[in-house]
Amino acid sequence: MELPENSESRIVLPDNRNVNAVDIASLVVIKVGKECKTVKVGDKLVVDAQALAHIKVDNRQYFVTREDNVACVIR
Repeated sequence: MELPENSESRIVLPDNRNVNAVDIASLVVIKVGKECKTVKVGDKLVVDAQALAHIKVDNRQYFVTREDNVACVIR
């Protein structure tokens, strides 16, 4: 497959109409563990929604995930 000129910064994806959409969540971080290296409080994350654990504390809903489940950090 040949890429067009000036394609160093492009991402090429196949035209595959059978790809299923993945549920994603966009969440703001309120707390991180001691070992967390790339995510900071206040960061906005894009995470696969299936990788979230749902917990409820004092009638408030929270989500927990591992750092390696983070698809993208938006600062």
